[in-house]
Amino acid sequence: MKHLIYFFIFFTNLSFAFTLNNNVSLAFTQNPVKVNKAGKFILFPGMRDLLIRLKDQNYKLYVWTARGRASTLTSLRDNQVLELFEAFSCADDGVSKPHPMGLLKMLEGINKKSILHIGDSRGDIEGANQFGIDVVFAAWNDHQMGLVYKNMTSMVAFDLKQLEEFINIKFM
Repeated sequence: MKHLIYFFIFFTNLSFAFTLNNNVSLAFTQNPVKVNKAGKFILFPGMRDLLIRLKDQNYKLYVWTARGRASTLTSLRDNQVLELFEAFSCADDGVSKPHPMGLLKMLEGINKKSILHIGDSRGDIEGANQFGIDVVFAAWNDHQMGLVYKNMTSMVAFDLKQLEEFINIKFM
């Protein structure tokens, strides 16, 4: 099984997790604050397509976020990606990031070698490291931070294409 965890796709402190064939795990995060004219969070260009491709490749997707559950579900629903995710661990569900409790609850019993975390902050990296999983720093919103954190992560992705390449390498 492939698991993707922490996928901040469009707003601060939202993480996503993914699973494929009950074998591998992968995590993503992104800390952009992009809003439309109505003040609603929007996805990075290409993010929805990437999530759909991953889902089509049998990844099961999960959310780990420092945001509240209601806000998280609303934002995902507004961006028509809510249905892509299997489970959610939100700030109001227990101890917040970087403590890995949310990951532990969502991914209990899953082989940690089958997990890849993608994050965009020190807290994301620390949480993944504490949980004992590989981590990719998502630097498409801030290239400078990618350079700062490159020594704390397995990889740094500067755009979605590079991230998808890393996912394919990890789970070949």
